[in-house]
Order: sequence, then structure tokens, then C-alpha cells
Amino acid sequence: MNLSSLPSSITQLANLCTLHLDKCLLKDIAIIGELKDLEILSLQRATIEELPEEIKQLTKLRSLNLSKTKIKAIPPNLLSSLSRLEQLYLCESFVEWEVDGGKNACLVELKDLSCLTTLEFQIRETNIIPKDLFHERLERFKILIGEAWKWYGLSIPRTLKLKLNTRLLQDRGIKMLLKKSEALYLNLDELEGVKSLLYELDHEGFPNLKYLHVKSGSNIEYIIHSKQWIISKAFPVLESLFLQNLTNLKKICNGQLPPESFSRLKNVKVASCKKLKNLFSFSEARVLLQLEEIEVNDCENVTEIISEEKAIDDSEAMDKLVFRQLRSLRLQSLPQLICFCSREVHPKTSSTRSTSDKSSCCSEILDDNEATNKSVSSLSRSLRLQSLSKLCFCCREVSYIETTSTSSRDMTLLNQKILFPSKDFTSFHCIQNLTSLVIRDCNSPQHLFSVSVATTLMQLKFLEINKCEMMRAILVTEETGASHI
Repeated sequence: MNLSSLPSSITQLANLCTLHLDKCLLKDIAIIGELKDLEILSLQRATIEELPEEIKQLTKLRSLNLSKTKIKAIPPNLLSSLSRLEQLYLCESFVEWEVDGGKNACLVELKDLSCLTTLEFQIRETNIIPKDLFHERLERFKILIGEAWKWYGLSIPRTLKLKLNTRLLQDRGIKMLLKKSEALYLNLDELEGVKSLLYELDHEGFPNLKYLHVKSGSNIEYIIHSKQWIISKAFPVLESLFLQNLTNLKKICNGQLPPESFSRLKNVKVASCKKLKNLFSFSEARVLLQLEEIEVNDCENVTEIISEEKAIDDSEAMDKLVFRQLRSLRLQSLPQLICFCSREVHPKTSSTRSTSDKSSCCSEILDDNEATNKSVSSLSRSLRLQSLSKLCFCCREVSYIETTSTSSRDMTLLNQKILFPSKDFTSFHCIQNLTSLVIRDCNSPQHLFSVSVATTLMQLKFLEINKCEMMRAILVTEETGASHI
């Protein structure tokens, strides 16, 4: 609607409490100041560039929505005059905050809004943030602090995107936001002296956090460091974890995990963490019962995804690690990757097994049946991936895929002619659910599937083959070796 100026007759609506002028072409809205009883004012997506002084007269205003407007100027002391304001929305809008005494609104004015419970806005310059700007009364917030952040991924009610530095970490208001946040995006490239994320940033273990994205921290060595700190709780409701460009990250968890930690974790993504060697130990991974997605990319020292670091007794060796919910596994640009999961078993009671039983494979898909034969690798007793619907091979150095049946052990080398040749592979019920398959940078295989394997892929909808120099055909018969497209 094109309303360059509002009609004077609007002042006759003296008792008006709510006014929405969303998506309107507006220039002059000063007359709104005459609506003294107004409690809710929304100018979302309107074209106004300046908030007029007359808005100060709206002393009963409880909600002001200026999201996605072109506002570049808000007069000083206008916001602080709205003493009853409970909700302030400046999403993708005003960012021209000044220090006290400037020609525009300053952040310290927000401290006077004692009724404020909902706040959505952005601060591009961290050095202008006054001490204790944020108070405990904030219940809902979407706050961006730092120039690099964009307004996306903000569906969660309590979202904080923060370029954290040492000064801000000492601020009580920032600590309160960290504790209350349900979605937290952290840029740590200006933070010094902090080596472990948990406890040093929030000693209560981020009790409300559901989504965590941490990037660009050169000092961070651990996400959880329970060997140094006494931690009673760690990420009890976290569902998504994304670690990016943490160049000195050694481990996600160092020491024993507190009870219920990561128990709701569904998605793990790790990228460009150069010192990381694995994601979780076997004992840590046993709590990841809800895991649906694993993605590891550009981590040059990762040798395995799940590791076993300590000697275990014979009864523990028989335990299984079951990812029943896993749907997507993506491993890409991992030049040192040897296996997905390795275990070194040192039995204390059994004399029928070798002292060291270690198995390695990149992407294990194991049979549902219980493996009781002693000759079956320890991996079959420790890991099963069920209902796998997406599988992506992106690892140049993967040497083989290892499969097991109830009575034998079969090894399929990637430098053989057929990538998935074994008839035994058809016994893996999980492959029947495969809907997406991506094969990249596998230079040795000449064929992808044997016919017996291909006939089980009834659900396959997407197939991508990329940079496989020797690949000549998709299908090959086991009996004759003749290929079929």
C-alpha cells in the first residue's frame, strides 16, 4: 500500500490500541504520535527511513516492530522514553547504534526499558556495548553481536550469534544470554585464554542449548574438559553440534562425560579442525542413541570417527554400539582416514581370543544378526548402522570396506574391479533402505555393483559418481563379468 503520509483523520481513532502498517510505502508517520493509547505498533517491511520524534508520545506502547525496514535513524532518547515497552523487534533493520551523546539512538537506552522481555536486534561493533546491557527479564531474544553474522537460521526463540572476546566474556548480561540460549553461534577468533568451551563459557553446562555452532577459535582445545573442571552436566538437551575451523581442537570430549551429556544429539558436523584425530571414543559414542547425521570434512589428521583409547575387559568387549537412527554419513577430504571405528581389545578372562583384536573399515554396514563366531572381527560386536538412507564416500585414502556375515568375514578392497561385488552384501537389510548414494574420488574400481547387490536397491532414488577415473560400467554379473548399464 502506498501511503506517503497518513491521513489526518487517523487521529479520530483516539482509543486505537493496535496499528499494523506492514509492507506500506511510507515517508511521514509523525501523526502516529497523536494516538496516545496505542500499545502495539508494527511497521514491518515498511519503507520508512527515520523514526520521528513524535513516537516518544506513545508512552503506553508495549510492542514496537521495525523488522526488515530501511530505518537508518532513531532520535536519541526515543527508545528510553517508551518505558512500558515489552517487545522490540529490529530484525534486519536499524544497526546505526552510537555511543551516548550522538545523533542517533545509543545502546544504553535499552537499559532503561525495565519491562523488556523480547528483543530482536543486531550490534555490529562489539566495542560500543555498555556494561550489563542485557538483564534477566529477557525471555525471548534473537541477538546478533558482531559484523559477520547474517539473519538466517533463527527459527529457535532464544538465539544468540556472538563474536566473543575476553571483555564480553566477563559481562554478566552476556553470561546470562549464554546460559539461556537455545541456539548459539560463536565466533571465537578474538577470544584469548580459553581452551575449553564448557565451563569456561558456562559453568552450568549450557542446560537449555539445542543448537551449537562454534567457529574460528585458535585457542580452543576441547569442547568438554572434565579432566580439568568438575562438571555435573554437559549439553543435556543439545540436538545439533557444528564445529568449524577450530585449528587447535584436540578432542571434543577430554575425560569422562557427565551423565546425560549429548543424550539428545542428532547431528554432528565437523569441518577444518586440523588437529582433531577422532570425534568420540567408543564409550562416549554409546550415549549417542539419537544420532541421525554425521559429517566430517577437511580434517587432515582424522584417522577414525569412533576410537577406543583404553583397554577393556572381555564383557565390555562384547558390547555393541548401535546407531539405530543414523540416516546420513558424509566423510570428505580426510587424507589420513583409516577406519570408521577401531577397537583394541585386551581380554582379561578369555583365552580363546587373541590378545589384540583390531578391525578397521571406513563405512561399515553390518548385518542385523548377532555375530557369535569367534572369527568375526571385533567391529561386528561394536558397531551396527541400521536403516541407513544416505551414504557418501568422499575419502581418497580409504583402503577397503569390510563386511561381516554370521559365519564368515569378507573384505572388499576398493582397488578391486567392483566396488560392491559380494553376494553377502545383499544380506545387509540396511542397504535396502538406501535412497541416496554418492561415490567420489574412487579411482580403482571399474564397476559399481554386482547384479545381486543392485537388485536389493529398490529404494535408491539418487546416484552420483564423480571423479572415478577407471569406472567403466555400473553393473556387472558375478558369473561372467559382463557389464550392464
